[in-house]
Amino acid sequence: MLKKTRYASLFLFMLLFATIAYAEPFDVNAVPIKDAIGIEEDAKYRLEIKNNLDIRQEFRIYTLDYPFWDIRTEPIASRRLHSEC
Repeated sequence: MLKKTRYASLFLFMLLFATIAYAEPFDVNAVPIKDAIGIEEDAKYRLEIKNNLDIRQEFRIYTLDYPFWDIRTEPIASRRLHSEC
């Protein structure tokens, strides 16, 4: 019985440690530039992506609702973003 409680305690400790040590690989913040839009107007957002890892990553910005929604950048650029380490 003591052996089972020891293993259970060790398992719970490791599970707790794993959740504390886990970090999000990146943070995304979308700030609306225009709060309200009409039916035929464009929405504008400032998109900020922060890489929390020590390696370079590639981020792609796209929509699943194409052709109903479209994504454009200002200035016009590739939708692929590369992070710095």
